[in-house]
Amino acid sequence: MAIFDDLITSSRGPGVIGTLIALVVLAGFGTLFMFAFDEGMGGGKKSIESIIRDQGVEMESLKTTISDSSKRLVVAPERKKTASEVDETARQTRLNKGKVDAASRIIEKVKLDIVGVEKSIETYKQSYREQIRGEAVGLKYPELKTLTGKTFLDVSINKVDAVGISFRHADGSTRVAFDILPADIKEYFQYDVAEKDRAKAAENLIAGQHAQDVETALDQADRVKETEAMKIAEAEKLQAKNDQAAMIARIADLDVQIKNVQLEWDNERKRVRASGSGVVNSATFQTQINGLNNARSAANQKLQQATSVLQR
Repeated sequence: MAIFDDLITSSRGPGVIGTLIALVVLAGFGTLFMFAFDEGMGGGKKSIESIIRDQGVEMESLKTTISDSSKRLVVAPERKKTASEVDETARQTRLNKGKVDAASRIIEKVKLDIVGVEKSIETYKQSYREQIRGEAVGLKYPELKTLTGKTFLDVSINKVDAVGISFRHADGSTRVAFDILPADIKEYFQYDVAEKDRAKAAENLIAGQHAQDVETALDQADRVKETEAMKIAEAEKLQAKNDQAAMIARIADLDVQIKNVQLEWDNERKRVRASGSGVVNSATFQTQINGLNNARSAANQKLQQATSVLQR
């Protein structure tokens, strides 16, 4: 195979191909001669003309085969070159992919290192802020002016946080946000807008939670009051129901007593008239009846009150 490749790619290739073609032609003529003049290979009953014609057709087929082979031999070196280039390209691709993978790993490591450094820097900055702000407690300023034009005298700092400064002054105490403080104070106390926003959001969240807790407590108190009021109302209705029943019975009993006293009074008058002597002590009976009527009025008033409570 190597010899064949060398013949294709070397300058000897065309000469070899020509020699092969010549040999094939001579072989064809030799066969034709054998068919034409050898009795054993005479083709049976075929004539020399038909044999020559058949051999001509076969020769043309051989020529076509030789031509196709020659064309393939011509393009074979180019195909071989292309295959080599494809192999080289594949090799370079694998090599480049390995380089890209290695570079990607290095980039990811660098990114992780950067994140670690940023965290370390942020930790240091936070530690420094806490130290400076902690040491500020008790720090005094004879005068402190805000960017809005307000001036505080005899300032003594109580606390410094991410939002601002809390301090006492000549007229009381207050808290001033860093937003309206001079640049040198902001820088000294390491004011950071993002930190302030986070702290403010946390304060608002706590304040909102506190307000919600207060509202919940008030709602619960209202519900307790409402429950207690309902219990009191139910107790009042129960008491009113009992009072109503008791007063109805009381009034009925008083009516019986009044009727009995009235009957006794009438009987006493009849007895005196029948005997023709004596005096009826009407005042005694009238006093009893008045007392019973007063008691009935009081019972009736309580009955009306109980009925009014039950109708609420």
